Amino acid sequence: MKIRALLLFIGLLPLLFGYVSNRLVSAMWYYTFPSGWYWFTGIFFILLWFSVGIISAKKSCLRRVAIAYLNLPAILAVIVILYHEFFAGWDGINMVSFLLSQYFFLPLILVANRLLQLLPIETVRLSYLSITAFFMLLIISYIGHKLGTNPEWEDDYAD
Repeated sequence: MKIRALLLFIGLLPLLFGYVSNRLVSAMWYYTFPSGWYWFTGIFFILLWFSVGIISAKKSCLRRVAIAYLNLPAILAVIVILYHEFFAGWDGINMVSFLLSQYFFLPLILVANRLLQLLPIETVRLSYLSITAFFMLLIISYIGHKLGTNPEWEDDYAD
């Protein structure tokens, strides 16, 4: 039970990371801010999420349970973004939940944008970026968990 609560708490790291990143960019707007900041934060966050997947393999039981608890906050953020973009419109928008859900995927927005540019899409919407970033988080944590699992324990971790 403790490990599941810890995984849920760790799953909120993208929100904290995106909020801090937004504040740094906002504070440095009038100064020369490095143009590669979002690339750096994206690559750093991918490596961080990969290491979180490895650590979750060492500390948790089933792979699907660990990945589900780790990515549950991301699922909720995607649901909020989809609700605001397709159902609420700009008249019924709740700015707090909308901004928090955007902060959640901010570290991966540039990487997700580059991935979406490979597809034949005319316009890139926030929902496309958020869903791409969510699947990136899901795949990265799965790969980290898979590589962090001891092959001798594979029967205990069977999906």
